[in-house]
Amino acid sequence: MNFLPNDTLAGYARTAVDLRTRMVDYHRSPLAAKYLQAFFGSRLANHSSPSPAGMAKVLTAVRAITANPWRHGEPYVIAPAMTAIIAAAAAALDLTGEVLPADIAPDDGGVLFLPEPIYHRNLRGEVSSIGAITWARTTNTGSGRSFWAIAGWADHHDAHDPAAVRRRQQLADRPDLARQFGPLRADRLHRDPHRPTRRPPPRPARPRRRRP
Repeated sequence: MNFLPNDTLAGYARTAVDLRTRMVDYHRSPLAAKYLQAFFGSRLANHSSPSPAGMAKVLTAVRAITANPWRHGEPYVIAPAMTAIIAAAAAALDLTGEVLPADIAPDDGGVLFLPEPIYHRNLRGEVSSIGAITWARTTNTGSGRSFWAIAGWADHHDAHDPAAVRRRQQLADRPDLARQFGPLRADRLHRDPHRPTRRPPPRPARPRRRRP
């Protein structure tokens, strides 16, 4: 695990800053781009593939979406005791058809660390962990529409994550490659449209006083 159990809030904060620095270094490496290409390739296997130029454009945009929150965003840490509350709220929350407001996040981009990971099961029935969540406000240059790009990151060293265990077994005979990975890896990528923030109505003009 990246976070020490039963650590203090100050200790969690120091670990979060260290993880953010290591993830920034990881995103500078060639392996980050190769992993992202494989990540998308596996998810587009059952869909029509875009042209090479189109795929290159998509990967460039996704690299910015996934890397910029680590590079420029503020790091946040949530107390482990709140993890169960968040997991229960997320399970009961249904945002189907919802359009998120532009001011729903504290910044245009950032990362939220979960010292106590949340475990989820994807559509293929595979269980994996979420040790961090990043978000970035992005605008489509073609349509001009804006959306939130939200990514879930799995703890590379989580002993309770079956996906992490399988990944470490696959890299057991490649310690040189295993060392190049960051402490967290992209596991999910989602986007939600958002609407502009509602501005308060203008103040009514004050009535002018008539002179006697």
